[in-house]
Amino acid sequence: TGNDVTLETSAGGVQLVRVSAGELCDVRVSSAGQIEGDGTDSVDITGGGLRLTAVGGIDVDTAAVTISATTTGAGAIVIEERDGVELESVVASDGSIRVSAGGEMVVTSVESTTNSAENDVTLETSAGGVQLVRVSAGELGDVSVTSAGAITGDGDAATVVAGGGLVLTAVGGIDVDT
Repeated sequence: TGNDVTLETSAGGVQLVRVSAGELCDVRVSSAGQIEGDGTDSVDITGGGLRLTAVGGIDVDTAAVTISATTTGAGAIVIEERDGVELESVVASDGSIRVSAGGEMVVTSVESTTNSAENDVTLETSAGGVQLVRVSAGELGDVSVTSAGAITGDGDAATVVAGGGLVLTAVGGIDVDT
């Protein structure tokens, strides 16, 4: 839409203090280094859809409807979402992934692609459940999901949750294919 926000660097990283496009517009950030917030608990990025791409790590506080985040080099992805969110595609080339949400989380695709014991995937909600479609930490990384509600799959036999170790903790029930 016409009010989308796009930020790009061809060298160096990006530090975000406050970027807001509203719930109906998208924010795209592309960095030749890392993408990081201001280090406080306040929201760094607000938008309907967030598309974050960095050569290094990503560490931001968000308020978004959907998030796609990709690191193309070594670096962790850390996202603290204020409320509910859909993780459309979160891919760490060589790093761990940690996403927390203050509401329901739908995990369409989350993957740490380098097979390493340090490249764990951790997903947690402080309110609402977690629906898992595809989560992978390789053969050596662990997957940990903690939910303030239930943890469910999407009802499709193609649902994949894979890792060296799997820990699921829920206040409600757990119904997931692995």
